[in-house]
Amino acid sequence: MIPDYYEFKSATKILSGANAIEHLPYELANLGAHRVLVVTDERLNSLGMLKPILAAIHDSEIEVAAIFDQVPVDSAVEAVNALARHYRELRCSGIVAVGGGSVLDTAKGAGIVLATGEDDLMHLRGSEVLSNICLPPLVAIPT
Repeated sequence: MIPDYYEFKSATKILSGANAIEHLPYELANLGAHRVLVVTDERLNSLGMLKPILAAIHDSEIEVAAIFDQVPVDSAVEAVNALARHYRELRCSGIVAVGGGSVLDTAKGAGIVLATGEDDLMHLRGSEVLSNICLPPLVAIPT
């Protein structure tokens, strides 16, 4: 039986369908991500999978600081830490992750490292609840 009343709240916004990628600059701007680091893996980058994403961003106010394509098939803490370090060095204000689970998980892990001010994800072991952190803007584009 369905209850008479219930609530569901989620911070996740999902855009899907034809031409959804064209909304990317608008969504990034709304998140305050004006200088983004695009994250993917070497294979997707070499196959040209970033072309429509970069094209959507090209004619906007959003700047692509760099493309980070060093995410391994089975990601590792080293990739998370390297991504966070690269983000800080380039003074980015958001992440656009394009890929499968490994890429998306690496981007989320880097967000946690960035939000906590840590340099190494392993320093956060045992942190069952991360509270009062402000994650950097992240747009995930799953392949």
